[in-house]
Amino acid sequence: MKLYKDSNNNVFAYELDGSQDSLIGDKVFITQAEADVLIAEKQAELPVATPLTPVEKLASVGLTVDELKSLLGVK
Repeated sequence: MKLYKDSNNNVFAYELDGSQDSLIGDKVFITQAEADVLIAEKQAELPVATPLTPVEKLASVGLTVDELKSLLGVK
C-alpha cells in the first residue's frame, strides 16, 4: 500500500498498482512509521467510553430493575 496524509493529518492507503492514483489529489506521501504516529495521535484524541452501571444498562434496553426482577421471577 502507498500511504498518504491530507492537510488534517488523516491517513489514506492506496493500492500499489496505481488503480487508485486518481484519488490521491493533493495528499502528501508518508512512510509506514509516519502513518503509525498519525494514527496513534488520532486514536488518543478519541473519547474514552465510561462503563455503564447495571441500572444504566437496563435503561438502555428499556427495562427497570423491577421489570427485570419480574421477568426473572425474583422478588
